[in-house]
Amino acid sequence: MHLELPEDIKQALQGFSIKNGPSGLSGTNIYRFEKENKMYFLKVVDVNNRFIDELEVEYEVLKWLEGKFQVPQVITFKKTSNKHFLLMTAIKGNTLEKLYHQSKSSEEIVKIYAESLKLIHGIKISGCPNKEEDEFMLLKAREYLELGINLDNMEDKYKNLTPLELYDKLLSLKPEKNDNVFIHGDYCFDNIIINNNMLNGIIDVGRAGIGDKYKDIALAVRNIQGDIGEQWLDLFFNIYGITNPDWNKIEFYIIMDEFY
Repeated sequence: MHLELPEDIKQALQGFSIKNGPSGLSGTNIYRFEKENKMYFLKVVDVNNRFIDELEVEYEVLKWLEGKFQVPQVITFKKTSNKHFLLMTAIKGNTLEKLYHQSKSSEEIVKIYAESLKLIHGIKISGCPNKEEDEFMLLKAREYLELGINLDNMEDKYKNLTPLELYDKLLSLKPEKNDNVFIHGDYCFDNIIINNNMLNGIIDVGRAGIGDKYKDIALAVRNIQGDIGEQWLDLFFNIYGITNPDWNKIEFYIIMDEFY
């Protein structure tokens, strides 16, 4: 496999062999490299990709989280005229997605999922370099609407709406106030690393930063409903510590995610 790399990344990867790639979503190519007992991941994004800014956000958030929370260690971040590159270490453990498919019980998966989110939301936000504010996300959603969104991936209950009608519904649900914490921003089973049945780190933090906790809660609700079953939501809410879920916010952030 031929992969053109900046010189400093080539130097950092001396002696490593590429094990798989490219993989990834939203136009991000992810490659895995190994050498003896070391494993690195390299993300490569074309400058014309609409989500190009997320890679730099990921770099900034990873650097900020060093010493505060278990995340991949940044080896180097590099921009060229046509691509951006982020090289980082791996975290020991497996994704929650992998554990779920290894026949872990639904109850155990939901407990780990809720407990992990409480830990993430407990990270102190002072000095965090990124804010995921509703107004900014709405502007980006409108921009992506005009560029075109993939209707094939839309939630079934929204498929009878045009993209513009869905955007209008999004505007009608905008929360009046926020409960801001440190959020992951893309809180799915694939983005949390579990070791010995406990959270051992988070990955893919290009949408992480200061934001309403319900952005993560909403995606968790969607994942539980879609992958495990709606009957497990009460357990998730109980462990996280929610007695009266804000379903308006949950729908708002689920619809918001349709535009990303």
